[in-house]
Amino acid sequence: MKPDERESTSSRRSAIVDAAEAVILRDGIDGVRAQRLADEAGISIATPYYYFESLDAAVEAVQARASERLATARAAAVQAADDDPLDQLRALLTSDFAGPTARVRSAWLLRLEFQRRAIFDAPLREGVRAGEQAALELLTELVAAGQSAAAIPADVPAARLAARLLALSCGLGALLLVGMVTPQRAAALLDDAVDDRDHWRSSSSPHASPEAPADAPAADRATAILDETIALIAEAGVAGVHYRAVAERAGTSLSLPRYYFPTIRELIRAAFARDLEVAQSRMAPAAAPEIDALARLAYTYMPVEAEQLAARRPTLVLWFEFLRLGEGEPEARAVGRARLQGWLDYSTALGRELAAAGIVPADRATRERAERLVAVNTGACGLWLIGLLTDAEFAAVMNGAIDDETGRLV
Repeated sequence: MKPDERESTSSRRSAIVDAAEAVILRDGIDGVRAQRLADEAGISIATPYYYFESLDAAVEAVQARASERLATARAAAVQAADDDPLDQLRALLTSDFAGPTARVRSAWLLRLEFQRRAIFDAPLREGVRAGEQAALELLTELVAAGQSAAAIPADVPAARLAARLLALSCGLGALLLVGMVTPQRAAALLDDAVDDRDHWRSSSSPHASPEAPADAPAADRATAILDETIALIAEAGVAGVHYRAVAERAGTSLSLPRYYFPTIRELIRAAFARDLEVAQSRMAPAAAPEIDALARLAYTYMPVEAEQLAARRPTLVLWFEFLRLGEGEPEARAVGRARLQGWLDYSTALGRELAAAGIVPADRATRERAERLVAVNTGACGLWLIGLLTDAEFAAVMNGAIDDETGRLV
């Protein structure tokens, strides 16, 4: 191939990747269709297949480019910082929130959309996990450098702390998408997290947890349909929700799900509301005043047993699916924000209860600490869903975050 032909091919491939990225930002990965891609790029419907073997390959090219873009920006931020490893750590963490708000938001929407889709797509998951792994390794190197410089306690497990900082960043990205934080606020919380290193203990000792109640049986056919919809979303995502599939799982006629929920959107929204109801019932032990406050806090963030974590996987998957749905539906975004807001309010109140009981220092019972704890858990859930964190690593990250953010007197 001649140089000008290679340049032309590269340019056309890049244009198709640009178009695919635009479609993903607007409609999600599930919305990438040949006609939409052709319309976006101003090309024939057959052209993408000349440069990519499939639409999946075009999507993977978008992910690879976005991951490379992030890695380049992080490397530049670290290089521009002083030689102090803490300054480099701070620069790395805040770089993902630097720049115009619209651009930062688009970058996070793209990143979390790939995390969401990677839950169900093994080939895509490999690339997504590799990108997050690279970020984790760089964070681990900087934490280790900080320990060598005596700026970070030497007994803190570097990899575990790096995983928590990565989870914090990812969780703040999710909070950004529902409108709970601005890029500036997210960067400030990350900056404060680095300054808070005197409290970095990252203990992995498990906390006691109240026994979870058994899920209440479905009361009627409509509720049974919603429960099966939640299970279906956990397996295939929102894109896999069809009346026939739901009816088969629920053991009903094809017309019944449509009778109760006239559109798929209504069915999905109702499933999310049902899941919230189930989650609130599971939180009943966390609201019982006779149970130790620290155990209630631990139960809130699901760090204890692998079986409990696995049982709540559908809720976690549904949350990330609903996060994507909120991009196109302001009402859904408001519901998602309210869910996180309620979690934040509860965590703040529980922190104050811990301080009143003398379990944690009064100056640690702040909304900022609760905000970071909510963000760490949100981000850690996403990293667990794509397999970057094992059950044990998830538990260690959350147990450490509980101790470090509350300043628990251990």
